[in-house]
Amino acid sequence: MQLPTLMMWPYFRIPEQKTWNIYKVFERIREVGLTVKAKKCQIGLNRVIYLGHQVGQGTINSLQAKVDTIQKWPVPKSKKQVQSFLGLARYFRRFVLQNSQIATPLTDLTKKKQPNAIQWTEECQKAFNQLKATLMSDPVLRAQTLTNHS
Repeated sequence: MQLPTLMMWPYFRIPEQKTWNIYKVFERIREVGLTVKAKKCQIGLNRVIYLGHQVGQGTINSLQAKVDTIQKWPVPKSKKQVQSFLGLARYFRRFVLQNSQIATPLTDLTKKKQPNAIQWTEECQKAFNQLKATLMSDPVLRAQTLTNHS
């Protein structure tokens, strides 16, 4: 069985320990009967693209293309357009503190009882701008610090 994705984050202070840790990981992969494709392996990178995010050096960031999409997003004119924006915002919800509270005026527009032609209020504009600004800020997440006790 081939291992589709393997990501290792170093938690060592000595360069020799890095080689030893990588060796131990590959040895364990072999022991459990998994394989990796050498041409798909990238070792020693500081940052990688993974599931639409740039990960590395203790942070998880949105890709610039996604940030550009958010920045250029026009003010919604219909319920469907609000739903599309909220779908994008939900994709990044773990990056935004109090995402659901900020988005409440927008989610209220998408309720079944609301008409398709939306009433865009100042409160909606404020929520829209705040979500966009927060989603475009960088870095958005910081990884926990691991210490080596061995």
